[in-house]
Amino acid sequence: RETAKLAWQAHDTGKPAILEDYSMWDERRPIYDRVRPRAVVDIPVMVEGRCVAVIGMGRTEPGQIFTPEEIETGILFSRLVGLVLDSANLYASAMREVNERKMTEFLLQESEARYRQIVESADELISRTDVEGNITYVNPTSLRLFGFEKIEEIIGRNYTELIAPAWRARARRFYVRQFLRQEPNSYFEFPVITGDGHE
Repeated sequence: RETAKLAWQAHDTGKPAILEDYSMWDERRPIYDRVRPRAVVDIPVMVEGRCVAVIGMGRTEPGQIFTPEEIETGILFSRLVGLVLDSANLYASAMREVNERKMTEFLLQESEARYRQIVESADELISRTDVEGNITYVNPTSLRLFGFEKIEEIIGRNYTELIAPAWRARARRFYVRQFLRQEPNSYFEFPVITGDGHE
């Protein structure tokens, strides 16, 4: 970048750099010779404590200088630019977060839909209970094999109600032990009672 050292002074210090006679400055740049500035003010644009840009103002008429009010106006303008840039960064960050969250929700819904499709079409008995043993879900195969027509007929019932009476205590002990040991998988076979009372 072709820029005056003055701008870098503003950049490095975070404060306005003022030259009342640019033509006498040893560090002036040929790029500005066409304009021949006289008085120059460079004001840093700060975002989160660092300089991201420098606003430069120049006067070309001899003897013209920047008044304290004009410099203060430039400082206020640079702060406004900094706020706009900071707001744009916050907005972009928020939009990224929203998009990431939407993508996560979409992937989760897609995963749940696939899982439900697998469970709903499985030929195996699949059910879920709460910690008390009350049935919260059964797949269509379970509903059909247990002899129920509507899911409402089985949801909320305790799983032990579906086990043959002679096997209930044994099944309860087995599943309590599995729950306490936090075993994810187990195998226990027992006779059940269908909705119409058959074993």
